[in-house]
Amino acid sequence: ELRKGRQYQVGDESEHPTGPIIVVDHEAVRPIATDLWERGPDDLPPGVSRLLDECDTTYRTLLAELEGALSGDPDGLLRATPIMYQLGHQARALTKIPVGDGRYAGPRFRATAP
Repeated sequence: ELRKGRQYQVGDESEHPTGPIIVVDHEAVRPIATDLWERGPDDLPPGVSRLLDECDTTYRTLLAELEGALSGDPDGLLRATPIMYQLGHQARALTKIPVGDGRYAGPRFRATAP
């Protein structure tokens, strides 16, 4: 949809979405560093390593709640919803922090503890 600039509607063919126009502000897009998994605390601006770890913990918590919801605990989805918002806030905060080479931090989505 983003590439085509329109939302897909029921019955649309893959190359021809007919739904509402999607406006993307490409100037607001920040390039995210893709090597944050490999960087240690000394290779990042002060405090970024801690923020990355907190984001990873939130992500793992979210996955656990979603897994529980899909395994028979419907309340897991209710618990997961605010965690999704928390993860979004953490991710947006990270994407405002420059980490060198014109790139910015971002969530690592690390599903297992290091």
